[in-house]
Amino acid sequence: MWYIAIVIFLFHGLLFVIDEIYYHRNRGLGRWERIGHPADTITVLVCYLVVLCLPPTHQNLVIYTLLAIFSCLFVTKDEFVHAKLCTLGEMWLHSVLFLLHPILFTILAFYWVASSTEIHSNLQLLQDDSLRVFKLFFWGEVVLTFLNFLYQTIYWNFLWKDQPTK
Repeated sequence: MWYIAIVIFLFHGLLFVIDEIYYHRNRGLGRWERIGHPADTITVLVCYLVVLCLPPTHQNLVIYTLLAIFSCLFVTKDEFVHAKLCTLGEMWLHSVLFLLHPILFTILAFYWVASSTEIHSNLQLLQDDSLRVFKLFFWGEVVLTFLNFLYQTIYWNFLWKDQPTK
């Protein structure tokens, strides 16, 4: 079951890379996006850290849900800027990324509960050997998301030289 979750995460990652390499690098990013995109990534990392560091108690699940909802709404903040700067292809790609964002957080909520009850649970539907594979995958996802945050911050704010957008 968890292999399907990995495929969904990988699909999201592929779309994210296409957005970054093809669209962002072709048109460049304005100041709003150079600050906003790393901020988007921070909202995702905060959700990941909740899953990694806290047990899935009722209170923590509520906190996680609120943080995930905030992240899903926060990432849409750039669409007013994108409406003026982006091609239709990039706008479509963003819409698919926005559709996947809450799905990824929902998968993580199920993972969080399933992994915490791994030994003492009757939730066989959520648990199989692929859960351990997903756990390793998720750690990799956390590391890659943090590295992406560093990339977004350093490349776009310090290394990238303003070029005319296409």
